[in-house]
Amino acid sequence: MEIMPMKSFVRGVCQLMKAVSFLTVAGASLAGASSQASTLVSAPPAVPFDARVSSDTSLFRKTKPEEGDAVPFPAWHVLTVFKIEPERTWQGETAPMVAVHRHAQSTNYTLLSRLQPLAPGEVLSDEQAGVLLFQKVPEAHRSWCQRFTERVLLPGAAEAGKADMLIYSGSSDDACAGYMMLVSGTGKAAKTRALPRRGVIESISVHALPSGPPLLDLLEAVRGPDHSGSRRTLLSVERSSLREVLAVDAELHQQGKDDRHSVVHAVALNPSGDGLDIEVRRTETRVALATDTEREHSESVKRYHYARGKLKALPDTATPGESIAPALPKH
Repeated sequence: MEIMPMKSFVRGVCQLMKAVSFLTVAGASLAGASSQASTLVSAPPAVPFDARVSSDTSLFRKTKPEEGDAVPFPAWHVLTVFKIEPERTWQGETAPMVAVHRHAQSTNYTLLSRLQPLAPGEVLSDEQAGVLLFQKVPEAHRSWCQRFTERVLLPGAAEAGKADMLIYSGSSDDACAGYMMLVSGTGKAAKTRALPRRGVIESISVHALPSGPPLLDLLEAVRGPDHSGSRRTLLSVERSSLREVLAVDAELHQQGKDDRHSVVHAVALNPSGDGLDIEVRRTETRVALATDTEREHSESVKRYHYARGKLKALPDTATPGESIAPALPKH
């Protein structure tokens, strides 16, 4: 057996160490480059930019998120991001906080990780949307109303790369409230369809379904000389219109001469198969004003299945002759 000379052995060890050192440095450089590339890809655009709310989130009035300050906010709405703040942690998730506008008159904060930035020109800006939405409002109020324009990106259109949106008024002002419009396209090529004006719109959320058009869940205030409350309406998004699927009084309170009459419909929507299971729990009470005691109380439940644009009442819970959407007094 031939024994390697000492000098050759030492020289071999040195060469091996240099090779290991080179590979280590190269590996670190590649890892750093990969990390840097990842950081560049995930970095947000320069502010201001528009972003879609990618999942139900919370909006805050301050940069530090706190439970008592959290206001639920639904997915698919479009926000304008105008400032990026330091990282914060909310519900176990850590990400930069961003200052956002729902519309020009609001400033809130939310986690950047709950938003999906949109490319410039991908959707109508809030200014463009405001001009379209309030074009028939008297000029004296028009510029003020435009500051309350809210935008919702419609699910099917968004996935197809289109810019179809619902725009609506987030104002409670008599001159501005209740305006809604469907918009397809952007800029001068945008096609619009004005929708019937409603009461004060309190909220709109979107239910994206596996098949068929998405469903809008609209809550609007109702007011009158002897009644108050809110009405909840489920609307199917058709090609150029909204079709009413179900409407109930979320709350309706009427003041009579001797009593106070209240009707409440609690609506629960749960994904099921290719659609939604809908439960409507109705509670009706009548309270004597003189004694503040309950004179009447009744409860009932109806269940439905909604899929592919159609609502089906489940036969075991249907009550013949009973209206699922009691008529509201005119307002």
